[in-house]
Amino acid sequence: MFSKRRTGPSSSATSRSRTGLAAVMAAHVAGATTIVAVDVDVGRLGLARDLGATHLVDPGRVEDLTGALRAVDERGLEYVLDTSGRAENLDAGVGALAPMGRFGFVAFHEGAGAVLDAGRLTLGQSLQGIIQGDAVSSLLINDLAQLYRAGRFPIDRLLSFYDFADINTAFEDAGSGRVTKAVLRFTSPG
Repeated sequence: MFSKRRTGPSSSATSRSRTGLAAVMAAHVAGATTIVAVDVDVGRLGLARDLGATHLVDPGRVEDLTGALRAVDERGLEYVLDTSGRAENLDAGVGALAPMGRFGFVAFHEGAGAVLDAGRLTLGQSLQGIIQGDAVSSLLINDLAQLYRAGRFPIDRLLSFYDFADINTAFEDAGSGRVTKAVLRFTSPG
């Protein structure tokens, strides 16, 4: 979940999926002063802290995820970004929104079971589906490359490299969550 207060940078991001860690980095680069990472994997939570998260929440260790998020800022979160596509995160994220807050989602799909009573958005909150970062790719990639070169967007911290011959291991490791991003290397013969 990702939140940024209008009156001063504040943020929250879920890193339950691999995209969430990139959201944590983006919030950090954008100058957010409060970044909340939500994940059930202690390793990814540690990495999220290393990448700029200021608060960590393991939903498996809290009884009320909405309450845990609101504990960071009782007014609520200005922005929430869900990268997991889990139906319960829609409910928790909307419940954690501040008045006029925005909930962005990148992963909900048909059959996810994510349903929301529109009456819960009566304080001007909004939902927005996001595809490819809602950015112009040619500009975003250039900006990210410059941030990486400047040491401000350490995307390499998310990568694990595999020789092409180990493609099955790469798929297994990525699917199980043992690695964040599996990258296959191709070597030329001879």
